[in-house]
Amino acid sequence: MYQVNEGSAEIPAKKPYLKFLHIMPIQWFVLLLLSMFLGCEGTDQNVITILAIGRSGAGVSSTVRELIGPNTRCGFPNQTISFYNHITEYTLTLTDSSSSAEDEASTIIKLVDLPGLVETRSLEEDAKTLESLNSFVQTSGFPDYLLAVSNFDDRNFTPEQSPFVQFLKRVELVRALNFGNKTHTVFLFTRLMSENRIVQRRPENKTHEFRQAIQIHTLIRQPLMLVVGDNNARRGYKVDVDGGYYKLPNKELYPKNVWQNFINVSPNGSERNRRNLTFMMNNRELQMKCTARFIAVNQNGNLEDEQDLQYLIEQPNIVVQQNEVNAKIDEEFDKASVQKRHEHFVQKLALQIRLQNMNITRIQDMPKSITERAAFLQEDRFASPYYAKILSEVFEVRHPEYNKDRVVGSGYDLLSDELTHQTPFRVDSLRASEVGYVLPDFIKCEKYFGSDKDFRAFSQNYSEYVNERSKLLDMEESLADIKFAGKVKEGFNIKPNKSETTITLSAVQEVRVVRCELDAKHLNLSDEFLNAVDFLTEFNSSDRDSVNEWVIFFNKFGSHLVTKAYGGGSLRGFMTLSGRDNMLFAKSKTQVSRVLNALVEFNALPNSNLGSPFYRFDGGIPNYRMEQLYDLESEIRDSLFLEWIESLSSNYVMLSYELGLAPISAVVRMVSEEKGEFVQNAMELLLRGDLKYSRRRNTPIGNVTRVKTAKKYMPARFKNIINRLNSTMEQYRLELEEHTDQIRQQNLQSDREFEARAREEMRRKEACNAAFGRFLCDGIFVNKNG
Repeated sequence: MYQVNEGSAEIPAKKPYLKFLHIMPIQWFVLLLLSMFLGCEGTDQNVITILAIGRSGAGVSSTVRELIGPNTRCGFPNQTISFYNHITEYTLTLTDSSSSAEDEASTIIKLVDLPGLVETRSLEEDAKTLESLNSFVQTSGFPDYLLAVSNFDDRNFTPEQSPFVQFLKRVELVRALNFGNKTHTVFLFTRLMSENRIVQRRPENKTHEFRQAIQIHTLIRQPLMLVVGDNNARRGYKVDVDGGYYKLPNKELYPKNVWQNFINVSPNGSERNRRNLTFMMNNRELQMKCTARFIAVNQNGNLEDEQDLQYLIEQPNIVVQQNEVNAKIDEEFDKASVQKRHEHFVQKLALQIRLQNMNITRIQDMPKSITERAAFLQEDRFASPYYAKILSEVFEVRHPEYNKDRVVGSGYDLLSDELTHQTPFRVDSLRASEVGYVLPDFIKCEKYFGSDKDFRAFSQNYSEYVNERSKLLDMEESLADIKFAGKVKEGFNIKPNKSETTITLSAVQEVRVVRCELDAKHLNLSDEFLNAVDFLTEFNSSDRDSVNEWVIFFNKFGSHLVTKAYGGGSLRGFMTLSGRDNMLFAKSKTQVSRVLNALVEFNALPNSNLGSPFYRFDGGIPNYRMEQLYDLESEIRDSLFLEWIESLSSNYVMLSYELGLAPISAVVRMVSEEKGEFVQNAMELLLRGDLKYSRRRNTPIGNVTRVKTAKKYMPARFKNIINRLNSTMEQYRLELEEHTDQIRQQNLQSDREFEARAREEMRRKEACNAAFGRFLCDGIFVNKNG
């Protein structure tokens, strides 16, 4: 019936069409040649693909080699390959000559060995393997049969988190992704010989338990094909061999029973497959032509598919319900080409399961308001391009634009500790983000899962507050080195002085849900900023127009740029103290700290005479009763507080306490290095408080920390000339200062002599008045002075 290739010698194929060439029309001859060169084999080649997947350590690769046969050697590529990270495809070639030479056909049987799953593998690694398998079947075609391999000696295989149930989830996912309801699946349980003799002889009781678990956790229809075996039966346990197969204690021949189950599970109408599988089963000891190739598991594959596969693996089931929303998604999916459907099937399936889990089954269940859409589009991967396309085109659900202060990318006035609300970047180029809103593309935001932040400091004076404030601003400068004049922020308290009769203590708690920062890949400067930079000239303190130009520039764009900020909401608690006793109380750091802690932790106040605190909220949707949050019962307070926190995810505001800052000169250097140096010099004067008009021609630059820039190359001879010039100028400067001091001393001496003469004249006039009378003495001194 079959002609099998023995070893490397190939049996030449017969060509029955040659005897008809002398009577064939030339047109048919040309078509025949074209079909041969184009590889159009029609029905002359039958390909059967069997995919083997299994748990790590269950012996998937050993099972595949047993199915190939003991005498067949597969040619591997000449390279060292790790089976752990590669899909291995074995190709067996047979020749079918069952009836006559005219009906001769070739049969290809492919055995695909997938790396082990579950044990010793992380969820991410399994997702990468399944994503690579999905890519493989898109190019190589869908397998005809699935062989799922697990351990027969498994003792704990019924709990939800057991390795066997987790493996079943992956089996069900592979079936759903690659085969749908057309899957022909056989379960093989290896390591039968590890059990005791009673179980070896009668494994039916345990296979019945496996069958029940499979029926619970998968959608595989009856009949379920389960078979047992052991790849180490001959070597480890010395069982008898019959026709090349291992004779197991239950009287089954392994792996003949596997081939038999493939035959049994084959659908009606596939007689050719049955015939080919029967030949493989009955000719185990023949040497066949076999080649092998490796397909690497892509460690940097389709990240979106991997994320969706991880999500699908974790689901209790992946049954797509029949509802209005799923029908609309399927309708849009079916409009795409075959290639696009293959590419996006994983994402389409995951989207449907996600919506089901959110109980969105009807179109009217889709979010309507801005905050509802923002909250909805934050869920998992709804910001991905494919999800966004389906949701936008099918359900008209799009990301709303964030219409509040973005903070990141805005200018910052460091001296006043305030935002300028002006950005040097273009704001007309927008993109969707995972935080639910459309944002300018120079901002990238992500959901933040870190801890919240409290601000409840008590300082002895303003200088101490400046040091505390400096710790929250990530920048190169130090607030202690500049003329900082920022207003004391809430949450920072300063010890009252003697003249104060009332003081308000405050504490702030920030609840952070978003973290945003500049995206260096999309820093496109606005025309307004480019024009402003183009207009800048070197600062000249003796030129009023130059001073005004620089003041306008810094007022508009700030001295710095916000590069990082958090979003969420803030709770601000206040306690007003008045009266002699309370003011004395407010001067004790220990007592004030207890009050501040009580404001954000809702503890008992240290003094019952202090009154009740009140609260203000930024961001979210706070309940009106939360202003008197401290006086509410603990259960009501906790409930309202949690509701407010939940509302922050889609209704957050950007917070401005803890910021990342960069000098605005760094942005200007993107346009011009020279202009960037101009801005840096002027900024140093601004921070010193010296950016103002002066009659002196030169205003020296102070020792303020500067932005580090790369040193430019300068020839040695130029350096020597510049050093000599600097030395000469320094000498002239010292001589000028010495001459100025001399003139100052001379002027001072002259002033002293004049004052001495004036005092002497006054003494003599007073003596004359006493002796001769005022009238006569006034006349004498007037004439003398004249």
